[in-house]
Amino acid sequence: KKKKKKNSLHHTNSLPLSKQLSPFHLLIARRFSVFPFSVSLFFSPFFLLAKNPCINRTAVQMGCTTVLILALGLLCQAAPAQGQGDDGIPIPPTISVRVVTKTAAHPFFGQGFPAGFAVASSDVDILNRTNLPVPRGTFVEGGTLLLFQNVTYAFQLESVPSIHPFTLTRDSQGGFGAAPLLRDVINNGAVGDTIVFYSPLSNDSLWYQCGQHLLMGGRILVNQFDDNGSGESGSGSG
Repeated sequence: KKKKKKNSLHHTNSLPLSKQLSPFHLLIARRFSVFPFSVSLFFSPFFLLAKNPCINRTAVQMGCTTVLILALGLLCQAAPAQGQGDDGIPIPPTISVRVVTKTAAHPFFGQGFPAGFAVASSDVDILNRTNLPVPRGTFVEGGTLLLFQNVTYAFQLESVPSIHPFTLTRDSQGGFGAAPLLRDVINNGAVGDTIVFYSPLSNDSLWYQCGQHLLMGGRILVNQFDDNGSGESGSGSG
């Protein structure tokens, strides 16, 4: 006796879902790993129908392609998250650094070298020589930087002369005898238009100074967030 031919639709439904869907469908689901489940649910009916010989496969494929193009268009037009660039890479808080002639606003005015570092940031709070906060984006001579642990900061140097290497150190005066910080910092002692990266991992207190001349910079206080979201005072030698 001839064996009855199994119903193709019944046979298809008895297979695992991964066998029922085309490789293209599985590729799409895996590519958009952020929401694979929702993608699978959305496209599964189209590809299941496409395997039914009674359905016009060309029409189904055209429909799937149209939906996919629309979905990709929406993804491409989505604005980047706050603190990220157009490519989605996080942008670290930036602190601009330049060398200026000291005035009475500098905490070491009348001491050390006649020029000093001025800092400004739209992302970081800075205190002046009387420990009062200044508007963000304003350059402050020798300003105290209030940073937080577990955050990477970018010090953007602005045409810093080669005789004034920007140095993160625990020495409050700086100069030739100041040992540069070796941990948690990249490009320490840089000049020109270089970017110095600093990623404090714990509460700390240190200084940004010139590696060749005395008393050009200011203080850095590294704090941590407590359970209420506020900062705790930094610790460590100055």
